[in-house]
Amino acid sequence: MREIGPATEEEMVLAWVQAEYFSKELFGEHMRHALLHDVRFVDPQTASACDPDQNQARRRALAAVRGFGTGQALFTGFPDQVDWVHLALTLDELGELRYLDCRAWRDLSGPSLLVRDGAANVDLANRVNEKVRGIEEALENGETYPEIIVVAEARMKPLIVLEGHGRATAYCRIRPQVDEFMVIAGHAPGIEEWGRRQWY
Repeated sequence: MREIGPATEEEMVLAWVQAEYFSKELFGEHMRHALLHDVRFVDPQTASACDPDQNQARRRALAAVRGFGTGQALFTGFPDQVDWVHLALTLDELGELRYLDCRAWRDLSGPSLLVRDGAANVDLANRVNEKVRGIEEALENGETYPEIIVVAEARMKPLIVLEGHGRATAYCRIRPQVDEFMVIAGHAPGIEEWGRRQWY
């Protein structure tokens, strides 16, 4: 694990909204609706974490879809003050990430909630298989994705996937020939307690 440097909350929000805007999942539909289908806010050519108007629009969308900044939905009990950094993880470290404790990913990984265990079980019956395989196919066709977002109680503590469960699983399965994976990591007291709850 290698720390690259500080990240901003705006960068985290941009990465999250980009990932969900282009998703075929239900949250993608909600995110596109929240941004009025205006691709400028997520297109790598036009989106900027330094543009105050864009940042405000993306924060509103993430609040509406996921509860960010409101203390609701996924962010119920999430700490208000989080220290964000850019990290580089090896493939083995990516496999040690922990899923959020929700039914689909718990069914895939078993009680460990580890991404490496989920990746090993994708060929078994599970409702996230199609999602993971779709990402694998896209990656093999040259698709690129925003950084995965992870959180932990403090530096060097176990990392929990906040956004990017499917991508982390797909990377561990296809094992692309890269030395490191860039992630955005948030550290704050209270993350471990927040991450222990069962979400759905």
